[in-house]
Amino acid sequence: MEFAGDIVLQLMVTYRSLNGQMTELLEASDIAQHYQLLVVLCRIGGAATQTELIRYLKMNESTVRASILVLEQKGYVTKVKSNRDQRSHIIQVTTLAKNLLGNIESILGNVDSVAFRGLDQAQLFQFWYALIKINQNLSNFV
Repeated sequence: MEFAGDIVLQLMVTYRSLNGQMTELLEASDIAQHYQLLVVLCRIGGAATQTELIRYLKMNESTVRASILVLEQKGYVTKVKSNRDQRSHIIQVTTLAKNLLGNIESILGNVDSVAFRGLDQAQLFQFWYALIKINQNLSNFV
């Protein structure tokens, strides 16, 4: 049985539903369209290069650059020249972003309770692990 086509469709629909829900719940904030980048930055230690964010989010460079610019203009991130490579910048979350993250995590918790209703911790872990494994397999796919 071939799963790829059905799984791609289900993942796309699920992503759009979850992302739409998050965007709607964050509409009152000024980062509704850019929350993912902020969450990722915070979860990977609060700082990363633009290249690392592109690789992690699997988004195109112009989209990531635009999100960084918006978040920088709103005071949620700053760009600092890298010590290792003067051509690149480290994107760092600000205190303002850290304060907002508590709000975002609370909203994520509410979405979790609805989206994953009826699934126990073991099932969620298996689902999470399967997604990681699929991503690893696809990153090695030529």
